[in-house]
Amino acid sequence: MTRLSRAGKLEENRLQGIKQMTTAQRTAQRTTRTTKGKSDPSRGAGTTSRENILQVAGRLLIKASYAEVTIEDIAERAGVNRALVYYYFKNKAFLFYEVASRAISSHATYSDPIVSSDLPPREKLRQLVIGHIKWRLNNPEIGAITTKDMKSLPPRLYRDYVVLRDKYEAMFRQVIGEGVASGEFRQGSIKVFSALTLGLINSIDRWYKPKGELSMDEVAAEAWSFISASLETAKAEREEDEEDVAILKV
Repeated sequence: MTRLSRAGKLEENRLQGIKQMTTAQRTAQRTTRTTKGKSDPSRGAGTTSRENILQVAGRLLIKASYAEVTIEDIAERAGVNRALVYYYFKNKAFLFYEVASRAISSHATYSDPIVSSDLPPREKLRQLVIGHIKWRLNNPEIGAITTKDMKSLPPRLYRDYVVLRDKYEAMFRQVIGEGVASGEFRQGSIKVFSALTLGLINSIDRWYKPKGELSMDEVAAEAWSFISASLETAKAEREEDEEDVAILKV
């Protein structure tokens, strides 16, 4: 084969590869509803290629940043062809957006019944705090996705993510507000109380070690004890006020 023929063959293969990848990217724009149930022949029963790709992407984020992880890395670790990743996800940004957004959405679904229940505000907040900590520690990829990573997403995806995040964080503001209004929590800025609470419980996965001094349950309990102590000074003040009223009535 002449040098010219070999060059022509290489160019033909290159164009064919581009054509195949373009087709895969166009296919990826379909709604994911039609692909969620498709089984991956290379995996066991009940596991889908799509779910496997999401899990692998999440695990890779624990060790590397969004910018460092590539579609090739994900495909290799998931044991699938790169074109299949593009079949399910338009690009890397859409893939990592789903890793982050579905985690928040699923935990918000868990938290919503707590917020809307008839429980006292203190008990609501306790369940939210402990549930949040266990959720983060059981899903380390959530903490691995940093604010910087999310800001690397296209503007529309980042805005969608912020809407989900703000909706979830609003649950904490609502419950803390109920506690302040009822007198269970001390008077102060509900926005600041909520930011401090979330700041604390979002930072635990940065230093927690499964084989460390305390178990997950013990760490969650200690965190709640710390948060509740910072909010519940109103109890002593309320008891003093009640005593003062009783004295005045005598």
